[in-house]
Amino acid sequence: MENTISNIAVISFPRTASKALVDYMAKEHSKLPAHGVLHKPEYLGKNDYNVKDIVFGQNHILHGHWHSLNQLDSEIYDFVKENYTIVCSHRPKHLVKKSLLQITGKDLYDDVYKRSMEEYSKWKISAHYVMSGNDAHIIPEPDPTSILV
Repeated sequence: MENTISNIAVISFPRTASKALVDYMAKEHSKLPAHGVLHKPEYLGKNDYNVKDIVFGQNHILHGHWHSLNQLDSEIYDFVKENYTIVCSHRPKHLVKKSLLQITGKDLYDDVYKRSMEEYSKWKISAHYVMSGNDAHIIPEPDPTSILV
């Protein structure tokens, strides 16, 4: 079996600097970033990837959001779960709420949080990060009462 340590998927709550973490990981592991490849966007961005080629090719750092992960084909969902190291990006809740409202014009936080936590509980997370500029810092897993989401 191939060494999967460089098969990384950044899966996070929206608006947590997860794309910046993908870029950081891509540079660190000499891979290509695949922003949104595991996400089904409703408000911002688009997914123009051939998802199977990207995921099974294992040449990219994958990116997605917890709340829409269950919309992936089961074949892709299972492959990511079994063959990728999962890392998560975090950011203060008040900044995430503000950003979601600015982008969508709707108060989606509670619904997205609920759907995210249902999915999050099904996965093994290898590392948790916060971004500071272009630098990524590993942190302990935030508990539910943390200011981070």
